Amino acid sequence: MFNFWTNISVKAVLDSLSVNIAVLDDKGIIKYVNQAWIDFAHDNGLDPQECGVGADYLAVLDNVTGHLEECAKALKAAEGIKAVITGEKEEFVFEYACDSPQQKRWFEMKVTTFIGGHDRHVVVAHENITDRKKQEQELKTMKNFHNSILDNLEEVIVYLKPGFNLKWANQAAKKYFSLSLEEMKTQPCYSKFGLDEHCSNCPIIKSEQSKKREEAIVEKPDGSTWLIKAIPDCSSNGELKGIIEVALDITQRKRVERQMKQVVNRLEEQFEKAGQLHDQFLPNKMPQIAGLTLGTYYAPADRLGGDFYNFIELEDKLIFYVSDVSGHDLSGSMLNIFLKETINSYLIANNQTEDFINPVDIIEFINNHFNEEKFPDDYFICLIIGIIDVNTKEIKFSSAGMQFSPLLIKNDGISTFSCGGLPISNTSFDFGFEYQNCQFKLAEKEIFFLYTDGLIEQNNSSEMYGEERLQNLLKEDQDSNPNDIIEQINLDFNDFRDEMPMQDDVTYMLIQHDNN
Repeated sequence: MFNFWTNISVKAVLDSLSVNIAVLDDKGIIKYVNQAWIDFAHDNGLDPQECGVGADYLAVLDNVTGHLEECAKALKAAEGIKAVITGEKEEFVFEYACDSPQQKRWFEMKVTTFIGGHDRHVVVAHENITDRKKQEQELKTMKNFHNSILDNLEEVIVYLKPGFNLKWANQAAKKYFSLSLEEMKTQPCYSKFGLDEHCSNCPIIKSEQSKKREEAIVEKPDGSTWLIKAIPDCSSNGELKGIIEVALDITQRKRVERQMKQVVNRLEEQFEKAGQLHDQFLPNKMPQIAGLTLGTYYAPADRLGGDFYNFIELEDKLIFYVSDVSGHDLSGSMLNIFLKETINSYLIANNQTEDFINPVDIIEFINNHFNEEKFPDDYFICLIIGIIDVNTKEIKFSSAGMQFSPLLIKNDGISTFSCGGLPISNTSFDFGFEYQNCQFKLAEKEIFFLYTDGLIEQNNSSEMYGEERLQNLLKEDQDSNPNDIIEQINLDFNDFRDEMPMQDDVTYMLIQHDNN
């Protein structure tokens, strides 16, 4: 039977984590703390008798004194721990502020039942989520900033999906039409302006057809004159995503044009800032692992990308993943934050067993949490995630929605794999789709190559880049190191597309077994 107290490898894993972890018995007595817990207590001047092994953690929380807010947080934490100990709850999660003299800080406390042994224990994990909270607040501020700009304009502004389906309206539109957003969705555009049918020169119809900015002057039955502008919202490959309709009194035209220019400039600045935020979540350096050489490349097609990659080192294991999420806007950034934090949560919640890292289990864990978050139905995550044993070079991975198989570049050719699955989404959760692992050993000089579809599906004026072109290039350069291969792929890719813009994000990862 698994015995936590004598299992050196599990303790080593826990000590390697940056999360503060303690194990409590059914009375709330601390039975074990990892190194991060000890270091945090020391760095913050905490009394070991109150937070070290043997301390009554529940009693410490129950006896917190001082500010009412601090007492309330301690009481809530204690009640949550008790609920898990008694079996009233399977887990308890609590986010709280815990500032140091130098900075504001946020932590997440997660309490789960300890798996293993005869007696009931719980694991209490405190994770520093300051960076995540700051990013979330910044993203929320940016989104509110965008909406507040549009809501503070006097002009009527609505966003229409193709086919005149209203998606969004600013406060001026709701006030002018005296309708809620849901009520506006049920009425045709022309009826809201008091007309019986579409204007003969409807700029929205023209814009849908031409995918260009159109405008027209419309006379209302009440005698007022309006300038209706239709501004198409197109993706990088020219696909129409929607129409921005701006309606204003023609006498205000010059003033509104100046305001709109300011809005566009501010939005450009905010998108630039959001792009920098996305880049900060990418690894700033490659893990240094004996016998392995790693390489990655990422280039967004738009100001905000939807692709992401990451590495996580766990003692003698290396977790790696590449993702492609829906949306090249703030929603895409939020999905990538969700993905990274959910994978981290899985590793924290499932580190009590010796063989807890299973790519299929991680994907199913993400899928469950995705469904719990109630994301819109058009949100999805394509993901390939795997783990490599740094000693044996055994690789196990699974795929959720990645259109193209990763490639194994060997001396005698290139191999593909058959373990694909549906993207992480509300649909895949409802279908109960079962994912599969692929497993193999990376031999010396072999390269494992993962990539998103933006590389393969790029078009020039006459053809698509394609899998065959990529595989031929990889065969020619298989003896090169990953950085040289990346350089050759980029040169060939840019030469192929010539003046054509990138149609999607391009991301790929190389894992090479070298003999050093």
